[in-house]
Amino acid sequence: RGWFNTAWQGRYFVLRQNRSLDYYANPDSYQNGQSPRGTIILAGCSVEQDKDDASVFVIRDNVKKRTYECRCSDEFELNSWMEQLKQMVEQDRRKAIDRRPTVFAEQESPKKGSPKYTGWMKKRGWYNSSWKDRFFVLSGSSLEYYVSSDAFAAGQEPQGCISLKSCLALPKAGSGNHWELTIRDNIKRRTFECACVSETDRSKWILAIESCNR
Repeated sequence: RGWFNTAWQGRYFVLRQNRSLDYYANPDSYQNGQSPRGTIILAGCSVEQDKDDASVFVIRDNVKKRTYECRCSDEFELNSWMEQLKQMVEQDRRKAIDRRPTVFAEQESPKKGSPKYTGWMKKRGWYNSSWKDRFFVLSGSSLEYYVSSDAFAAGQEPQGCISLKSCLALPKAGSGNHWELTIRDNIKRRTFECACVSETDRSKWILAIESCNR
């Protein structure tokens, strides 16, 4: 059952290598080459077991803010589907994190002097929980972030600025291959999450941020 129809409907599902999940009215519809009744794009999704029904798992589309509930005939079928779907989601998330490398290189803005560090990281923050590619510029005790390196080089205003005077940067436990770090503003009680492409890049950013508080 899904977004509009809350009644349970029998559907035949096909998991594609392009990280999409098609569903058909029945197996014959699929085998006869008919178009699917619908498609769930797994990019940006999360998969979890329903808390109230052990036979149901939930696919949450965190981009479109939609939820799909799927009921399986037994525990083995449920675990099999969840394992395959989670693998697809994890592969997509790793590709998203690895898409842009962090480059520690000094660049000079037309409006400002030479920064201490610049580079790409992914960011999610207080209001928006989805990952976004951002170009970061560490200068003085401020960490600014831009839509792109071109925006910074052109002297455009940053999308945001984090004052590091009261902040603490820490590696995020259990972040796996995403090499995440958190920047905690202990005065404003806000937390910013960033993700680097390697442990080395993450360590460099943490050391650079910590140096602003010395």
